[in-house]
Amino acid sequence: MTCPVDGRPLSNNATICPGCTETLDRALGDIDALLEDLDTALARQSKKRPARGNHPRDDKPLPYDLGASRAASELKAVLVGWARLVSEERGVPLTCRDTSQSISAWLMHHVHWLSRHDAAPDAYSEIVGAVNNIRRTIDIAPDTTYIGPCYAVVEGVECTETLWGIEGTDAATCRTCGTVWDAKARTLEALTHADKVAQTITVMTRSFAVKGIALDTRRLGKWVSRGYLHPHGTGDRNRPTYIVAHVARLVTLYNAGQKLTPWNTEQDTPA
Repeated sequence: MTCPVDGRPLSNNATICPGCTETLDRALGDIDALLEDLDTALARQSKKRPARGNHPRDDKPLPYDLGASRAASELKAVLVGWARLVSEERGVPLTCRDTSQSISAWLMHHVHWLSRHDAAPDAYSEIVGAVNNIRRTIDIAPDTTYIGPCYAVVEGVECTETLWGIEGTDAATCRTCGTVWDAKARTLEALTHADKVAQTITVMTRSFAVKGIALDTRRLGKWVSRGYLHPHGTGDRNRPTYIVAHVARLVTLYNAGQKLTPWNTEQDTPA
């Protein structure tokens, strides 16, 4: 007889092999630390949200929040189901608290009994699968970037909801009015107001990249040589600096396929 999970030999009247039994036991043992890591990832997402008014933060969930909560809920449902089966069929009371951490610790005392149950392959698939889903959720925790107020006008009322950009997505959806914005376009629009900030091309490239916008340094050099962009002072190693708003404006025009022109007030140095 072979294990229905990985095809290895069975032993000790078990219905899954020793390797799968060990994997199941390890998955249960990892749950406490994994859920702590998941909480840390959620907290990190929350801290990235700025305060609004008198409220410490916006409590409306981001997409990652919802995915993480769903993964945790699915894990608990799986654990509860198998704990009840063990309790009923073995005739032992469920002496654990109603938390995934406590239930998993309780189940670890019954792994070897469960490995001999006819449903052991299902237990392995469901429990290990749910735990791995938690791992994947932690690994893909996205970065979020603050874009600004939504400003969409819905039924004559301007929406002031905070708009967030999610790493890896081009669209930013308002969680109140549902308006879908081009995240990069809105970010560039916000940067066109940074007319008091001057940076070197190297620094600016990095700061734009953090906001999900890739700058072509060679193209910036061409804009400088053609008079579309003028330096304003110098930075480290006496490298020329340029006003962020002016660069954002040129990028916006370029992306829209419009004619590039110098900023009318580019001879003014930022205060």
